Amino acid sequence: MSFKKNNLNPNGGDFHYNFDMIASVVDGFWEIHLIDGKVSPKELVKSTQPTNTQFELPPNLTTEQWRTYIHPEDINKVLVKLDTYLNDYLDSDFYTLEYRIKRINGKYRWVQSRGKAFRDEQGKPVKLVGTLRDITTDKEVLVLKNHLEEEVKKKTEELQNSVNFQQTILNSTNFGIISRNQEGIITTFNQGAEKMFGYSADEVIGKETPVIFHVKEELERRARELSKKYNEKISTLEAMSYLPNKKNTISRDKWTMLRKNGEKFPVILTISALKNKKREFIGLLGVIEDISQLEKIEHDLKVQKDRYDLIVNNSADYVWLMSWKMKGLYIAPSCLRFIGYTDKEIISMDITQIHTPKSVHKIKTALKQALRSKDRDFHIEDEFEYIHKNGSVIVADVKAYIVYDKKGKSIAIAGVSRDITKRKKIELEKEKLVKQLKRTQALIGLGTWTLDTLNNEITWNEISYDIYELDKDKKPYFELLASTIVAKEREQVLSSFQDFVDGKVFFWKQEYEMVTLKGKQIYVEVMGERVKNNEGKVTKYTGTIRDITQRKKAEQEREIQSKLIKESYTDIQDSIHYAKTIQEALLTKKELIDKYLDDYFILFKPKEQVSGDFYYVNKIKNHLIIAVADCTGHGVPGGFLTMLGITYL
Repeated sequence: MSFKKNNLNPNGGDFHYNFDMIASVVDGFWEIHLIDGKVSPKELVKSTQPTNTQFELPPNLTTEQWRTYIHPEDINKVLVKLDTYLNDYLDSDFYTLEYRIKRINGKYRWVQSRGKAFRDEQGKPVKLVGTLRDITTDKEVLVLKNHLEEEVKKKTEELQNSVNFQQTILNSTNFGIISRNQEGIITTFNQGAEKMFGYSADEVIGKETPVIFHVKEELERRARELSKKYNEKISTLEAMSYLPNKKNTISRDKWTMLRKNGEKFPVILTISALKNKKREFIGLLGVIEDISQLEKIEHDLKVQKDRYDLIVNNSADYVWLMSWKMKGLYIAPSCLRFIGYTDKEIISMDITQIHTPKSVHKIKTALKQALRSKDRDFHIEDEFEYIHKNGSVIVADVKAYIVYDKKGKSIAIAGVSRDITKRKKIELEKEKLVKQLKRTQALIGLGTWTLDTLNNEITWNEISYDIYELDKDKKPYFELLASTIVAKEREQVLSSFQDFVDGKVFFWKQEYEMVTLKGKQIYVEVMGERVKNNEGKVTKYTGTIRDITQRKKAEQEREIQSKLIKESYTDIQDSIHYAKTIQEALLTKKELIDKYLDDYFILFKPKEQVSGDFYYVNKIKNHLIIAVADCTGHGVPGGFLTMLGITYL
């Protein structure tokens, strides 16, 4: 294959180019000898463009040297493109590539490289020939264009967002927007203001001033403060407009405002002056934000914070972090209150120094279980004993969890310890009291019962089972118990229990006769009271039951004896009364004494119904005989003596 002057001959000699034909459109030529791997950039001849020599590359370069002039970020792209082209493209194909080349001064220029491969008879590429064109200016123009387009787009979006935002504010129900003219009359009243104050726009626009929304005393106070500060008389109406109008500032203050129904509520009121194109004052614009909910949230947050601080500052808990070697990594300062040591002291101590031997063994066992566990949710929850600095033993409720790093490897144990020493002591005391109570109940035969209102289930102690003679593997139920009450008392007992359930009586107490489930007839005393939860709802009825058969029998025996005694007493009293009648019949009658005496009195006050004393008056011939006698004894024995004495006289 042969070529003319304006052709290329890949099989021998140098390549010759028709420079005149393309000098005006390119800035440089290059060729790569694929056999020896050298690059020869060619300078344009007879070109009128001053950029022909701007790359200033050496006349002969190896391919390795040539690569150093290509920008690091572009080299891979260039090599991949050439490799793909040489292996996949046809002879007639050209390739085009844009990348950056370094000048001799170290600065990079953007170029467009366009090339073609020449092949031998076997189709193997032997040379690459191409041109370079400086497109730096084009790139800069394109970047500037894109930047300007982006800026235009951004400004357009900002403008649109601003318009949308303004429209949202005006239509927002969260803000009230009110404007007034120079005379103070309302000219704008948006939907947010309608909802906030309870007025419709028609009620206030052109009719009212914003004063109707303010507390009079607050306006007067604000007017006095401004008057004093700026040394001039400021009215209550001007108290709102003075700063925006006279001082050309936007005021933002907290106010108390009034709704149509008279309700007061806190707001943040922002007031700015409205001016025309001549910068003349034409009115005010107020934006009102109802902060009632915000103040409530702030108050609730403060309450929660105070509670949190109170809990933290007074908590008996402390947080700790321990390595797998049972060394402290982090100890909360609250440990000082917990076991008397500071956090720094505990960090330097071994667990055997702050735990009892029993707890050390439990800790080691728990750690072994944790290490063997593959469960990420594995945790330890148990009671451990600490040794206080003063030597006392502290019982703690401990909850601990495994700490993992980002790779899922367990690195430590984190936990919280809570002092339950007092609780444990109370529990022990409670256990003792429960045992004593059970012994007492057993001694006096006191059974207990509980009726749960949630599931309508009855629970008993053993004594209650014994009283009813119900097998302990069976559950009691209300209908069964009701059936044990004797028929003559059942209605009255159940009625009284219903009054107790209905809340008509606070405390229930009944004594009645019943027949046990094994047919034994006994008397019982049953008492009960209501148990309420924190909301005041009755959740349980609880009480006692006691076999009072022996007491009832004793009472019945006493009633019989009392009846007999009463009957005997009546007989005796009748006899004594009869004896009294006889005694009175023997005493001298008042009518007889009146015959013998004109001025006299009788003092006769027996200690018992029958007296041991007597008096006697009689006249024998010319002698008047008067006798007053005191016999030994009184009552019935004395009465017999008086009868003998009167008889002898």
